[in-house]
Amino acid sequence: MHGTQLLRLWLVVILASASWFVAAEPKQLPRALERPIDTGSDITLVCWYRSHACATLLHALQQRQATVTLLPAVFRHAWQNDAKWMLLANDFNLTLAQHLALMETLAQAPDSITNEAQFIEWAKPYLSDREPAQIEAVVYSSEIGKRLKAIQHQLQAAQISKVPTLIYQGRFALTPQADTSAQQLLLAIDELALQQQEQL
Repeated sequence: MHGTQLLRLWLVVILASASWFVAAEPKQLPRALERPIDTGSDITLVCWYRSHACATLLHALQQRQATVTLLPAVFRHAWQNDAKWMLLANDFNLTLAQHLALMETLAQAPDSITNEAQFIEWAKPYLSDREPAQIEAVVYSSEIGKRLKAIQHQLQAAQISKVPTLIYQGRFALTPQADTSAQQLLLAIDELALQQQEQL
């Protein structure tokens, strides 16, 4: 192989390597929220149960064994029921794995949970330590609608209108672009956490 050809080969290798490292970097910086959203967790995931991107990101967070609060989004009227189920799942302290199980149920059988009775039937295996009357009191609470409206007002005030969106410490929001992977988003969170620690 001639020297010129060898040089070209090395340039191709170097450029390919550089492209890989660029792709591995976060593609956006977190946005500081003017109005913080405090959920009690360092990481809050604004999501919709039927979003594949939300499911992928939630699965990645579960693998990390991260402590995450899910915040239901109602950016469309059709999302209303799923937002209710997410809020109830939070009220019952379901784990990330159980949230993912609910996502899978809705993906495989979209019409399987369309009312409170069907949600209770789905959730029963996870609520064996609770009395039926207690479960029904939570599920049929008249406050559910008010709470969902309050959450949506918070998200609107924070100019959050896409899922998934990660909120870190209630003060920073990261919404991935179409080609941003879950790992890139988590890397951005890691860098943000490191920056916050360095400022202490």
